[in-house]
Amino acid sequence: MKTALISLILLAMMSCSPAQSVSRSNLDVPTRQLNATYENVSHSKDSMQDAVKLTTLFGLDPNIDADSVNVYFDNGKLRLAFKDQFGRKTSMSFQGKFRRKDYQYFLQRKNIVFPPIYWMTNVDRVRVSVAKDSTLIVEDFSDHSGMVLLFGAGYSARIQYKFKYVKPNS
Repeated sequence: MKTALISLILLAMMSCSPAQSVSRSNLDVPTRQLNATYENVSHSKDSMQDAVKLTTLFGLDPNIDADSVNVYFDNGKLRLAFKDQFGRKTSMSFQGKFRRKDYQYFLQRKNIVFPPIYWMTNVDRVRVSVAKDSTLIVEDFSDHSGMVLLFGAGYSARIQYKFKYVKPNS
């Protein structure tokens, strides 16, 4: 009985870690000179992972039907430029920060703490990196959790998406 109780407690304390298909050692530092075009739809050898649009990861309308997206930096801001399904040129900029091997942008970042009574965390973050084979790696992270008194609930997820390099811009 004691062994079963200890096993149950240890099982409850285990956490799932994200499977990163591209390790941090295979990433190049995104430079401020990045100016390349990538497919708008992610690709993966893992059939369990759904394809996602690059524009959707940055909070843009999921109905945008662009074939490719130009990704570049302009005055420290990440810019996405693309033609939509009607042929209109659109350019969006995102203010973020350069980190060790990536550029991160927060779509949402909210943390309210009144210990031990109330605690709430809402984080939606996108990290952009470039792999050594010029593939664009976008890591989508979400953490939505909270606690009232001793009762807590929430979830977090970290998913890595790969976008194929199309051609350099001139």
